[in-house]
Amino acid sequence: MPSSATNASRVSQLLGRATGEIEYIIATERLLQSWTAVTRIREHVQQECARLIVSDLRTWMSLGVDQTVWKALYYCVIEALRSADQEAHQPALHAIIDDGVEFFLGLLRSVQTAYNLPVEKLSWLTFDPAKMIRQRYCSVVMALSQRLLLCLGDLARYQHQLGRLPNCSQANSFYVQAQRMNPKNGRPFNQLAILALYAHKRLDCVYFYTRALMASNPFHTAKESLLSLFHESSKKYAARSPLPGQSQAAEPATERRSDRHTDLRTETWVHPGRGERLLRTLTAEDDDEDEHPELRQTSDADLMKAFTTTYLHVQGKLYTRISLESYQEDACVMLRQFSELLSREPMPLKMADMLHILGINMFNIANTKLKDERLGSDLRSTYQELALAVAIEMAGHVIQRANQLLTLQAKQGQAADRLFPLYSLETCIVFIKVWTDWLLCSGSIWNPPPCTNDYRVRAVGDCWASLAELTNQLHALDVKTIALEPAGAPGDTVVRLPEDLFLQAFSPLICANYQVVYADTTACSLELARDLLRLRRITFVTQEYLCGTEPAALRLLKAADGSCRYISQVASHTAPEPAAQPEATSEPDVLVEWSEPVAPAARPPDEPAPQKLALERRALRQEEHSRRVQAIVSSASASVVMEVRPRFLVADTNCFVDYLDELRRLVSTHSAYTLTVPVTVSPEFAIISTDNTARDALAFVRQRGQPQVRCVTSRGHLLSSAMFTAEQDCDEATNDDRILSCCLNLERGVRHVTREVVLLTDDRNLRLKALSFDVPTRTVPDFLAWAS
Repeated sequence: MPSSATNASRVSQLLGRATGEIEYIIATERLLQSWTAVTRIREHVQQECARLIVSDLRTWMSLGVDQTVWKALYYCVIEALRSADQEAHQPALHAIIDDGVEFFLGLLRSVQTAYNLPVEKLSWLTFDPAKMIRQRYCSVVMALSQRLLLCLGDLARYQHQLGRLPNCSQANSFYVQAQRMNPKNGRPFNQLAILALYAHKRLDCVYFYTRALMASNPFHTAKESLLSLFHESSKKYAARSPLPGQSQAAEPATERRSDRHTDLRTETWVHPGRGERLLRTLTAEDDDEDEHPELRQTSDADLMKAFTTTYLHVQGKLYTRISLESYQEDACVMLRQFSELLSREPMPLKMADMLHILGINMFNIANTKLKDERLGSDLRSTYQELALAVAIEMAGHVIQRANQLLTLQAKQGQAADRLFPLYSLETCIVFIKVWTDWLLCSGSIWNPPPCTNDYRVRAVGDCWASLAELTNQLHALDVKTIALEPAGAPGDTVVRLPEDLFLQAFSPLICANYQVVYADTTACSLELARDLLRLRRITFVTQEYLCGTEPAALRLLKAADGSCRYISQVASHTAPEPAAQPEATSEPDVLVEWSEPVAPAARPPDEPAPQKLALERRALRQEEHSRRVQAIVSSASASVVMEVRPRFLVADTNCFVDYLDELRRLVSTHSAYTLTVPVTVSPEFAIISTDNTARDALAFVRQRGQPQVRCVTSRGHLLSSAMFTAEQDCDEATNDDRILSCCLNLERGVRHVTREVVLLTDDRNLRLKALSFDVPTRTVPDFLAWAS
């Protein structure tokens, strides 16, 4: 057998002669006349390649034989035939493409068979890749297989362009296989981006370009393509304005921010038992759910197009650093559209779309970091603060939707074979699982979390409070009896998550735990095992990491009755210190519902200089935030100052349907409140009596022996019986008007009002009416959290 050096010399000379002859034929424009010679040269090289790939793989890789053969014998010839664009060239063009497909498929089969490495199994969800990766030549065969698959993908793309294939699905299949062979290489992602561009899938295209740039071996030319794509998205955004969720005549951002807090409503909630005071400052923009009714009237397809345009426009601003003065306004439009998409059932956003969005968010967070590493790893640039705020708010929307779907699933009953049977819920859980992986890998980037108050839309709660609630719900769902072990027994099935395979080798998630686990599929289905794996990885991050990091994002709270639940710590460790200490009084402490980072501790004498610079930078950031808060407070004028001492709770119909168990617990555990049921609510129960929950609510209202549950008329008269279902009035008032008919008339100027009646409702229109009559309103979960 010839030595490697001899093989290398002989093959190098052969490839050199073949390349020179083909280049000469193309340069002299005698390709068709010399087609027999071209075919003879190609066949001779193919025979040598078939022998070399199974006998001397080291020489093959050192010379890059496959790349030379592809460029000289196929790519250049195909491009020359295509540029001629004559009917006479079509048979030769089809022949060389068919020959290339057969040749590269043969090489792919030969190399895997010769070295007993079926590397296509690496992309199987039921295969443990660790067993194959430890074998000799595995990394070489993987790299070579990827290059051969890329050639096959390019040939399939040529076939589609010539009309021989109806679509690019075959090319896409080859590129996806190539990407999974070696996800550290950025070139397969660039090819996938080209296919997405052909199909006009701009979101997919941007994602693949970001993956090409964030690979260990990046494809640098993707940077210009990404820049061009973002510029195109900005032009489309400007051309299509106004979009759903965007004001018809939007005010400049500076004017909107200056007017945002000029009309304040201050409520002081006094707890009847402990006497504690909670200060709530509300504005007209605190709930803009129905300010954009066109969102709900837009079809799924149109809303998805609008969201894609707005989202790429917002991300493009961060990437190009252009027109950032309108970033907040555009980001809020995007978040409204995103929230509306999440709220629809079935959800228009597919699992791949959610992962693409998450990947683009991670890319921009990493791309906007400080370039000067001497400043320290705990500092963030202004652009990174913007990227983080929007990414966290988007995650907050998804987590809140997951909480809603989990609550709905608990009421309807859980499927025995799945933890997350609803596709929308599974999509949200997959998003959250990947996002918590990123939190685990990037603690120095996001912690402490940035302030996101400027991006709150549609009454979405705090992301970290929603994450704590999700942790409590997932903890109750975990099936402790099912084990997922890193080393399986004979007969156990490998459990891998599709999202882990989808995002492997992505730089922001390079430290994520993608360890394969095994499950006994006789005890549970494979889908249930995957649900459990997602659940346990999420709860590991939330219960272990987020509670143990410094400063902690979550905390385990133990109640007096022994029950435990997780709560958010973000508000507590970012609360501002007052400018001046108030005088000592007998009043309880006031809890203010707003946050700001704490001032850094003093630097120890032996602290290194970079840490000193970091502390000074953080102190300046905190000082600037304090100035902004003071400017808002000084320019604000409270039109209503209200003190709320709850005694009577007026619940709307939807509260009895959606929160019946919570209302029962409220009545049984809090004797200070009287739950009043408007007489107009009973007929509404009769209308929806086919629903089991409505029948239960009606039975609860009419149950005797409940002194804390009373019926009330629209004139404010308490009734001893709940059997009345209607009242006579002379006007054509709606049910909402009857509920609010006993409220006070409006007065001018600043009014100091004391209220003992609280309206419990999720109905936004009813809340607005109550607000106009100075009636304090809250949702049932919000009131229960405060009362407890």
